Amino acid sequence: MTAPANSRSLKHILWSTSLLGMMDHVLRSLSVFIVSPLLIGGLGQENYGVWVLLVSWVGLLEMLDLGMGNTAARYLSSSVSRHNAEETASLVGFFRKHYRRVGWGVCLLAMVGSIILHLVWPAAHQSNPALMFLVLGLAQGGVMRFRVYSALLKGHLRYQTIILAGSARVVGFAAGLFCLNASGITLLGTLTLHVSLLIGEQMIFYIKGRRLIPQAEPLAMVHSKQREIMGYAGKNVAATVAQLLRERIDTQILAAFLSLSSVTQYAVGVRLPNLAMDISNSLFGGHLVAGFTAAAGRKSPEELTADLLKVLRLSAWVGLTGCLLLFVFGPAFIIRWLGTEFGPAGKVLRVLVPGIALTVMQYPAYSLLPALNRHGRLVLQYLITSGINFVVSVILVQRIGLTGVVWGTMFELVLQGCVGMPLLIAGALPVSGGKYLWHAVVRPLLVYGVLLAPLSLWWLESYQPRSYVEIGLGVCGLGSIYLLTGFLLILQKADRRFIWGRLRATVGFDKSSE
Repeated sequence: MTAPANSRSLKHILWSTSLLGMMDHVLRSLSVFIVSPLLIGGLGQENYGVWVLLVSWVGLLEMLDLGMGNTAARYLSSSVSRHNAEETASLVGFFRKHYRRVGWGVCLLAMVGSIILHLVWPAAHQSNPALMFLVLGLAQGGVMRFRVYSALLKGHLRYQTIILAGSARVVGFAAGLFCLNASGITLLGTLTLHVSLLIGEQMIFYIKGRRLIPQAEPLAMVHSKQREIMGYAGKNVAATVAQLLRERIDTQILAAFLSLSSVTQYAVGVRLPNLAMDISNSLFGGHLVAGFTAAAGRKSPEELTADLLKVLRLSAWVGLTGCLLLFVFGPAFIIRWLGTEFGPAGKVLRVLVPGIALTVMQYPAYSLLPALNRHGRLVLQYLITSGINFVVSVILVQRIGLTGVVWGTMFELVLQGCVGMPLLIAGALPVSGGKYLWHAVVRPLLVYGVLLAPLSLWWLESYQPRSYVEIGLGVCGLGSIYLLTGFLLILQKADRRFIWGRLRATVGFDKSSE
C-alpha cells in the first residue's frame, strides 16, 4: 500500500510544480513585455545590444560548472528518496567543494576577461564594458559558489522555493526599472539592480537549502562513486557547452558580421519563442527527470514507454498550440509592442518557431534520457548539430543577413527533432524510432497542419490586428479552436480523463484525488 501513496505524492509534487512553474513563466512574460520597452527605450538599441552581449558572455562562464548542475540534483534526489542521510551528507560535501573551486575559477576568468575587454574595446565607450563584465562575472562566481544549495532544494523536490525566488527577482527587476526610469535608465543602474537581485535570490537558496543538510556523519565517498559522478557529469558538461553555444553564439556572430543593432533585433525576435520554451519546460521539462528517475526504479521498460508516450501527447498538444499562436500573432505583437522599426524581429520569430515547436513537443524525452543515464549520445548529438548550426550561420549571415543566423538554428532544431531524438529513444526504450516519430511528431503535426494551418493562413490573409485588444481577441478565438482540436484528436480518452481529474483536484472539486 506504500508504493501507490508514494506514487500519488510524487505525481502531486510534479503536477503542482508544473502549474506553479507555468504561472511563474506567465509572470515572467508579463514582466518582459514591460521591461523590454523600458530597457530599449532607456538605453537605445546600441547600448541594449551591449547589455545583451555582456550577459551572453558572462553566461558562457557557466561552462565551468562542468555538468554538475543536473548531476547534483540527480544524485541528491536519489539519496534523499532512499532516506540515506549519511550518503546525502557525503554528496553535499562533495558538491560543495566542487562549487567552491568553480566559483573561484569564474571570478578569475571574469578578471582576465575584463582586462581583455579593456584592451580591445575603446576606453572612451560610455558603457565601460570592461567594468560591467567584471561585476557581472564576480556576481556569477558568487552564484556558482553557493549553487549546492539550489541543487539540494531540487534533490528534495522543493522546486516551489526556486520558482518563487525567481519570480520575486523578476518582479523586483521590473519594479526597479520603473524607479530608474524616472531619472533615466543607464547601463550602470541596470547592472546594479541586476546584481543586487541576483545576490538576494542566492541568499534565499542558501537560507532554505542549508536547513536540508542532514546532521548525520557523512560517509567516506569511495573512488568508484566519485568516478561514477564525474562520468555522469562529463556527459552533462558537453551538453551544457553545446546548449550554451547554441543559445549565445548567434549574438556573437551578428555582432561580428553585422552590428549591435542587429543583436537587438535578434534578441527581440527570439524573446517570445524563448518564453514559449520556458513555459513548456516548466510543464514538461527538467523537473520530470526526478519523476522518470523514480518511475524507472519500479516500472518495466514497457510501462515507462507508455508513460513517455502519454506525456508526449500532452506536450505536443500544449506546445503546438502555443507555437502556432506565436507564428500567427507574434510579428503583429512585436510591432505593436516596440514599433514598426522592429519588423525584422518578426521575421526572426517566424523562421524560428517551427524548429521551436519540434523541441517543445519532445521536452519529456529530453528529460527521460538523463533519468536513465542514457544521455551520452544526446550530448554527441548536441555537439554535432551545434557545430552544423555554427557553420551554416556564418555562411548564411554573410549572404542574407540577420535571418541567416536564424536559419542555422532552425536547421539544427529540425535535425534534433526529426532524426536525433527518435534514434536516441529507440536505443533507450523498447520502441522503434519510426513509432516514436509517429506518436511524438508526425501525428500531432498532421492534426495541426492539415486541419489548423489553412485556418491560420486564412486568418493571416484576412486580418491585420493593430491593437492589443484585437491581438488578444484573436489569440483567444484561434487558441480555443487549436486547444479543442488537439484535445479531441491528439489526446486519448485516458489523457482527457487525467486532465479533467487534475483540474478538478486543483480547484478543490475532487478532494478524493489528494
